[in-house]
This record gives sequence, structure tokens and C-alpha cells, in this order.
Amino acid sequence: MVRKACTGLAQDTLRAIQRTWPADPADWWLPPQVEPLKRPARLTGDSDVASSTNYRYWPELLSSGLLPQDMANRVVEARLRAGGQFCGMTRFAGHLDDWPLAEYLYGLWSLGRKSDFLLSLYGHVAYHQAEGHLTAYEQVSFPPGKKVADYCLPCQLVAARGARMLQQ
Repeated sequence: MVRKACTGLAQDTLRAIQRTWPADPADWWLPPQVEPLKRPARLTGDSDVASSTNYRYWPELLSSGLLPQDMANRVVEARLRAGGQFCGMTRFAGHLDDWPLAEYLYGLWSLGRKSDFLLSLYGHVAYHQAEGHLTAYEQVSFPPGKKVADYCLPCQLVAARGARMLQQ
């Protein structure tokens, strides 16, 4: 019974994404809801919805394994085209926030996008973690260099989780 419900939910979710995402593969905007939503010009800046989509919805959608490979790659390309990252780190509004970056890394690894995976992992270690003691803050300034929000366990675990994937 649970498996049947899960399968139905997965099918419903994929149908909703297919209805919501523009058919043009060059159109990067996959909104986080089925109701009409104004299309943002980019993933950062004035649109909280666009920043949140880039920050949580897309990485968690990728790590779920729900999307077929072509759609998952389209999510990655959308993030790359629309200003969703800097050196692989997640752009959120006017700063960087790598809280869900491990989810994005999992999606990249699953897609075989090793170069994108390594850029995100190395970018996180080089710029999102504090020099000298490697504390990973939830948010850092853009361009990187200053703490915006305090230490955050999900960010602190990005490097360890990414390194573990490299061991597989």
C-alpha cells in the first residue's frame, strides 16, 4: 500500500513538472509550484521565490532521484545559465548559502557530472569554509570572504559528504 502511494506521488509529481516547465529546453525556469508564477529574470536579486527555488527545491529535487536523466541535467543547466551559482556554490539573493549543497552534489554525482561536482566541492571548501579552521557558515558574502550567518551543520558536512561520494 505504501509503495503504491509512493509510486503514485512520483508519477503525479513528474506530470506536474512536465506541465509546468516550458517545453523549450533552452527555457531554464522550472517553478516550484503548479500555480501560475511570474517568471524571474534570474535566480538571484529581487525574487525570493527564484532564490529559494535555486537554494532548496532544485537541489533536493535532484537528490531525490525522481527526475529522468534529461530533466535532471536540465535542472543543472538551468542553475548554470540563470546565475544560480558561483564557483559551484549556491547563490541565494545577494550572498552564498551552501546549506543544501550536499544534495546538489549527490545529484551531480548521480548524473556523472564529475567536473561540475568537483567545482562545487572545491568551491565550497575554498570559499565557503573559513580559512584556517574550515568552519562552514550557513551563509557567506558574495563575493566570498565574510560570514553572513553563523556556523551550520549541513554546511559543515558538505566536504565530508562530498569526499565520501568520491570514495564510491
